[in-house]
Amino acid sequence: MSEQVNSWLLRVGNARLAIPLLGLGLVLASAGMAFGAGTPSLRSSNSTRSSETTAGAMRLLYAHCLSCHNSEKHKGGLQLITRELALKGGEDGAVLVPGKPNESLLLKVLAADSDPHMPPKKQLSTNQIQLVRRWIAAGAPWDPAALAKASAPREVVLGPVPDSYRPVLALALSPDGERVAIGRGNRILVHDTANTNFTLLLETEAHRDVVRSLAWSAVNSVRPSRLAQKGTSAACAEPVTGSSSIPW
Repeated sequence: MSEQVNSWLLRVGNARLAIPLLGLGLVLASAGMAFGAGTPSLRSSNSTRSSETTAGAMRLLYAHCLSCHNSEKHKGGLQLITRELALKGGEDGAVLVPGKPNESLLLKVLAADSDPHMPPKKQLSTNQIQLVRRWIAAGAPWDPAALAKASAPREVVLGPVPDSYRPVLALALSPDGERVAIGRGNRILVHDTANTNFTLLLETEAHRDVVRSLAWSAVNSVRPSRLAQKGTSAACAEPVTGSSSIPW
């Protein structure tokens, strides 16, 4: 009888012990699932930062290094147009040790008190130097596409002159003194000076940029005027590229 009781007590004790252990196992499993779910996001975030660092390093190399270390002009025998050539180094040996920024000459020469100092006529900011340090520490990865993008001509698209920007940068009085042409923003206004109220005779858009200069020709027109005919009056602006005429 006592053996049966002892066996029953043993089974009950094991069950009581198993319940909290089972709960602990569920908690650990849940934590593991949560951690596992966040790991891809963490890897993605690190990958994004690494890509941004590499792209930033490529832009910095192009802006401050490639003018002296390219395929045509390679001072000190150093070319920085590809990773292979950068790792090859120059006449004084290796300048780039991937993963070891403190051993990389490319980083050392950026210090303000370095001799020689690079770039020769400019001091990089602390943030720029730290960017180079992070890039080398990450293994000095190379992104040819980012380097090519940095070297591509920047596309500049002129937008319209803001309505709030209407400075008067040009004035021209006609030879007979009867008209005055005013460049206001990107528009030309011609006023009659013979009238005490300076009557507005013409207002028109000249071109997309602001009017910076005006001049009257001998035939009483504002030059350069490609449409003005002898004996007529015309006003025109003198834009950065080309010219326009405004007859009335």
